[in-house]
Amino acid sequence: MKKPQRFILIFVIAFAATFGISYYIDHKDYYEPGENGAYTLNAGNTFAIKLNENGSTGSANCWLDTTPSGLKLIAEKYEPGPGSTKGCEGCGGITTYTFKALKKGSYTLNVANCPLAYDGKECSYYTTQNTKPDNVFTITVTE
Repeated sequence: MKKPQRFILIFVIAFAATFGISYYIDHKDYYEPGENGAYTLNAGNTFAIKLNENGSTGSANCWLDTTPSGLKLIAEKYEPGPGSTKGCEGCGGITTYTFKALKKGSYTLNVANCPLAYDGKECSYYTTQNTKPDNVFTITVTE
């Protein structure tokens, strides 16, 4: 193989690897509606769940039922989606929910995108008894 062809081949491989790693990091722990996840971790460790959210639609991600006592929501961070600017009205983005595993056990987290602005209800109204979850996450905490 001639040197210019080898250079082009190496460049294409390096670009593809860089793009693939970047895509994986950005989309790690990201879930579309209908996708479910499972986590296994030790007590004291954290895990993150990333979900689409667009408050301008009048809906919000609501955790159905209460967070199990063995888990604690420790951070919630919204970031505008690609191509949108911070603070733009009507822009959707991704909310990252970070949980800490507190004690050994098996837990389930159910989340649904709920129409808060349309029915005037709070997230606490929505439960697995009256709402079908969009995503279900099973968490196994070991010691």
